[in-house]
Amino acid sequence: LCVTRWEEADGGDGVLYRAVVLWVQHDYVKVRFIDYGNSYYTSLSKILDCPEPYRVPGLAVAFIGQINEKPVTAESHYLIEKTGVDEGAGIPVTVSIPLPKLHKYKFTKPELSTPVTGYVSVPLSHGHFFAQLETATEVLETLAPLIATAAAAKTPVPDLVPGAPVLGYYDVDKNYYRGRVVEVLKQGVAKVLFVDYGNTETCTSMYNVTPEIMDVRVVGINCQIDGLNWVGVEAKSIYDEHIVPDSELTITPLSYDKDQKQFTVSVSAGEDVDVGAAVAEANVPVSDKKYTVEDRNFPTNTYLTLYCSNLTSAQDVCLQQEEESELLDTIVAESEAAPKVQLLSAGSGTVCLVRDPKDGAHYRGQVTSVSEDKFSVHYVDYGNRETVPISSLFDIPVSLTQHKVCGVHCKIAGTKTPEGGFDSGNTDKLKEAVRPQHGSLRLRTPCL
Repeated sequence: LCVTRWEEADGGDGVLYRAVVLWVQHDYVKVRFIDYGNSYYTSLSKILDCPEPYRVPGLAVAFIGQINEKPVTAESHYLIEKTGVDEGAGIPVTVSIPLPKLHKYKFTKPELSTPVTGYVSVPLSHGHFFAQLETATEVLETLAPLIATAAAAKTPVPDLVPGAPVLGYYDVDKNYYRGRVVEVLKQGVAKVLFVDYGNTETCTSMYNVTPEIMDVRVVGINCQIDGLNWVGVEAKSIYDEHIVPDSELTITPLSYDKDQKQFTVSVSAGEDVDVGAAVAEANVPVSDKKYTVEDRNFPTNTYLTLYCSNLTSAQDVCLQQEEESELLDTIVAESEAAPKVQLLSAGSGTVCLVRDPKDGAHYRGQVTSVSEDKFSVHYVDYGNRETVPISSLFDIPVSLTQHKVCGVHCKIAGTKTPEGGFDSGNTDKLKEAVRPQHGSLRLRTPCL
């Protein structure tokens, strides 16, 4: 690689250009300007060394194809530059370059609408991941000796272009794997998608793929979870919890994109968790979440069996129906099992999970007021109130808001709030009366 001047006496512009020497005869040299493709004859004394920063591949490439629908013959010489619309850009031409015919991998295509068992190989993003079916291990064991033999042969890749199948060297474990060129970065360097696993790496060592390797079906399944378009923190936590390497999934392919080689799928994981539905649920904004409050139409003059869960005063009592004890147990279990994603902000009316400062358990709550960095919350199933910091407030799954509120807010008939508030001693006596140590209360409506 050298630099020489295209002399004005020879019809040039007197500027130095990068070139490669084609042959030398005595003091006479033939070179090719590597950024333009044209040849030039000059004297050996005018050949200069190319500085190190400029010793990179040339921009001109051999051209075979058509210009303005006319084939380019071997005797023709063309200089085709990418130009803009500036003055002097030249006459536009239509260039047709035939792409090399590439060998194509055979991809695994499970039946649509039929559940299959798979294992995550590479989680990506936005519901996108690669999986391998249960049969993948056996196939990969068959591939291993074929790849080792082909890599040892070191046959160069004939056409390093996007889409070309290659054996790419994975620098992490020092092995070669089947891949497909995604992007050519420079001469001999390319981004390669390892088709059996799903990760994309920059490879500097690549070899040709043999027909025997091409005949083995690709075991990597390119999956996109159906209907996902999420950005929520909780949504990401659900995805990250279930779509992890080697985790077992039940995948149901719904459709196939032939161009992207990608399946749109529904996914169940772990305890048959519908990952897509869970993430979609987690996407609901905090401000849109509301509790399901049942209209309590108790019949009059009827005794009901209830528990008093909280009594702040005669005008502020919370009761729970005996028949809802199983529902309360369910709510408690789901509250503890829910992902704990801390709220970044909250206002009056925000529904959330609250970590209780006394017992550390999590309860369904609603913010009633905010004062500086303190949040007053009402435990909707129990009636008591606490003041907590923002660090104790967590996003609540939509499924937990759909259980009806179990706390029945009441006041004792015939009472009113006295001027100056209730006497604490009398309130304590009232608590003892309506919150017996054991058992429930039988209260008659409409005394409450």
